[in-house]
Amino acid sequence: MKRSDESVTDYMIRAGTAATALNNANENVSDGLLIAMILKGLLESFKPFVIVITQSDKQETCTEFKAALHSFKETECGRTATSDDSVMKTGHRSSRVLSQ
Repeated sequence: MKRSDESVTDYMIRAGTAATALNNANENVSDGLLIAMILKGLLESFKPFVIVITQSDKQETCTEFKAALHSFKETECGRTATSDDSVMKTGHRSSRVLSQ
């Protein structure tokens, strides 16, 4: 399970380490199984990403999946920053109007 204070990269490294340990114990962990493990442990904020990946007909490789997950995270961070900036700008204008 991804911790809220854990980066996406650290979470995927942890999942990869677990998969490697299982492979070393002669338990085959395919790309599909690793992707499923990662998806299962993502936080609720990743739900739109999980839906898109699980509903897709395309079988992604681990490399493609990791790139898509990073892209989603970067897009979400950009949206949050933009939303916060807009709220702050609006709040700033309002206080200026009130003081005049």
